[in-house]
Formats: sequence, C-alpha cells, structure tokens
Amino acid sequence: MMSGHFGAWAMARINWSLLEGYILHQRPYRETSVIAEFFSRDEGRIPLLLNGIRGKNSRRSAGGLIQPFDHLAISVAPRGDMRRAEVKDHLSGSLNVVGARTFFGLYVNELVYRLSARHERTPEIFDLYHQFMEALKLESFQVRFLTGFEVQFLKALGYAIDLGRADGGEQLVETSQRYRFDPELGLMTDPLGALSGAELKSALSDSDLDSSQTLLRSVIDSLISHLLRGRQINARALCEKYR
Repeated sequence: MMSGHFGAWAMARINWSLLEGYILHQRPYRETSVIAEFFSRDEGRIPLLLNGIRGKNSRRSAGGLIQPFDHLAISVAPRGDMRRAEVKDHLSGSLNVVGARTFFGLYVNELVYRLSARHERTPEIFDLYHQFMEALKLESFQVRFLTGFEVQFLKALGYAIDLGRADGGEQLVETSQRYRFDPELGLMTDPLGALSGAELKSALSDSDLDSSQTLLRSVIDSLISHLLRGRQINARALCEKYR
C-alpha cells in the first residue's frame, strides 16, 4: 500500500512536464543542489532548482553529474519563479569538448544567457544553438562555425547584418564611398567612416578571406557590445585568442 508521504510526492509529480535542452549557467546551492538557467525549445530560458545532483550522496542513477554542454531531458514542476526540476536522462551523450572548443562553447552559452529573454519561446534560436553544440563535437570543427552562429543568432534577435546595403537599406554599397556601422541602423554613409566601400565589396565577394573575416568580426563585435549594454561575457576574451 502506498504511504501517505510517497502518495503525496507521486501526485505532486503528475503535473510535472518533460523538457529537453541545455544548461547555460549554473551555480551550487546548499550541499546537493544547483540553481541553473535551462534553455529549451518549448519554453525558452527558464530558472531551475535541480535537487540532489551534487555531493557524494547525490542521485546519479538517471541524471548523473551535469557537465557543460550536456543535452539533457528533465522533469520540471509546472509553476514557480524558481521551478523545481530533476534530471531524467543525458541525451546524445556528453560532448567531451576539449581545448579551444571549450571556450567557444562557454562563449556561446554566455551569449545566449545574456541576450535571450526568460520565459520567451524562441525555437529558431534553440535550433541554432543545438546545431552549434552538435558541430562542437566534431574534430573537424572550424572557427567559421562560431562566426556563422553569431550572425544567425543576431538575425534571430532582429539584427540582421547586411554589408551590401546602407542608409536603411535604400542604397547599395558603392566602392567610392565610406561608411560607419550603427548597431541600430546598420551601415550608414559617412565621409569619415572607418569602413570603405571597397572593403565591404571585397568582404561580400570573399576575394580576400582574411580581410572579410576581420571586417565581419568588427561588425559582429560592435553589435554584440551594443546589445550587452555594459554587461560582460567572461569567456569572450579567451574565445578571441583562438579565433
């Protein structure tokens, strides 16, 4: 016969839902728990209290220890500002990321953590994130995958980078003109601008890969810094060393 205590525990979990996703950020809480920011396709970024996953007496049969970049299945309570959750399974295996790829992964985690809104369902961003984490597993991973993620992530946030048009999209970039990049308006014609039309044309044609990557990098960095509004991404400097 089911005891009253166990019955209440079981009934309380009937309304718990299953989510799959990734932990973007976590910190220890008390002796055995973790407070985490969890990113899922169905609910976006949500704060969680994960119980019993730290310490020598932690429950490891299903969830095990959480590692960075793990793709997880969790059971989560239906309500609360800090929703209780339990790890049910590790999906797709651990990434086992080493070297520079570790910093790239940490950077992307912080980027999504800082620039995505809580409780806002963003399937496009989740799919981009999941694809990047899958690419991060590969020994053949290339830095351009990270740049591609940044460009598509910014586009999903409403900040598409267009190096071929200026002045609100009304003018095509001309070789003889100079331009500045405005994070809110995009490229703007400016005789004193730091960007030449020739550089932009070259970047668009990929005729000089090093030059085009440097130019695109400066635009991406300017836009991300603008969106962060003074907040820091700790892994950013480490990430830049390996680009």
